[in-house]
Amino acid sequence: MIKICPNCGSKMPATVKFCTHCGFNLSEVTPISETAPQAPEQTAPQGQAGPDSKPQAAQKAVAPPEAVPEQPQQATNPDAVNQTPPSRSANVPHYQDQAQNQNGGFTNNTQQTQQNFNQNQQNYNQYQQTYTNPQPNPNMEATKRYASNYWSFLVASLKHPFTMDKVYNQYFGLISFGLATLLYTLALAATIGHLKPLQAVLTYVNTGFSLYVQFFLFILALYALQIAVAFLVTHVFLGDRRYNFWQFMNLFAVHTNINVFISGLVFLFSLIGVSATNAYLTYLLIMVAALFFGAGFIATIFTAQSTNNFDRIYAYALGSVLLAIGFIVIFSILGTSIVDLITRSSTNILDQLYRTFQ
Repeated sequence: MIKICPNCGSKMPATVKFCTHCGFNLSEVTPISETAPQAPEQTAPQGQAGPDSKPQAAQKAVAPPEAVPEQPQQATNPDAVNQTPPSRSANVPHYQDQAQNQNGGFTNNTQQTQQNFNQNQQNYNQYQQTYTNPQPNPNMEATKRYASNYWSFLVASLKHPFTMDKVYNQYFGLISFGLATLLYTLALAATIGHLKPLQAVLTYVNTGFSLYVQFFLFILALYALQIAVAFLVTHVFLGDRRYNFWQFMNLFAVHTNINVFISGLVFLFSLIGVSATNAYLTYLLIMVAALFFGAGFIATIFTAQSTNNFDRIYAYALGSVLLAIGFIVIFSILGTSIVDLITRSSTNILDQLYRTFQ
């Protein structure tokens, strides 16, 4: 028994289900006998033979062309006769599905390998991006933003020192006063460094560091006194409760932030050297800084929103009296201590020199 492919005409064993030549599905093809049926022989009447008649053996040996069975032989199946054979292109997907089912393991392995490769490539790209473009340090970025905002605060107050039209960080005012105090202290240290005899005296009696600390505290106390008295007058006497102490310090710093730039110039002149010109310029700059501090003290009082009947003139007069008393106390404690330190240092070195030459 064999099967004949209706698509390509190839002969297949009866047990196969797919054509090995074209992949056609042979499960519905009816097997047929390998020996084809022969057509009935026509015998002439006995005793009569035609002029072209041949022996019976020769007729059996040579079969007429019409006697060869037509393909396909599955015409004996009524369903197969009425069924139109599908085209080659229509059966190719079935063959591909069968091939995919047979090679399913290989396909799964290929997909898994591709997924592993993609994951490794993604990890490598992330590694390369991390080390090629390192992420910025959050603390460093925050410091940069803080410094940029503080610089904007300084520039805005230098352009318009009378008004504060924007809310800034509440510690910007404290930074301004601390920075100016530090620059003035460094200017003093640089000036003493140019005065060799005074530097020798301070080094010999080991009072240099103490002098700089006391000078730093002295300048810082003067700033704190003016801010505290101005806040007391506006907050208590006039009843202006719009700002807390740190916000009020920012407002006072807006009026006096030019002092930061003046302290920077004084420090620059101290680095250049000691001369009459530098001394005059330094004195002039310090007077300008004091003028702006006085103007800032007045501005904070007269721009306050009074919520009681206390007049601003009387508030300013009372504040000036308190400020004068505070100056006297600070000068008597820190100022006198600084002068006394220098005097005692000079006296000690002179005594040592006198004893040496006796």
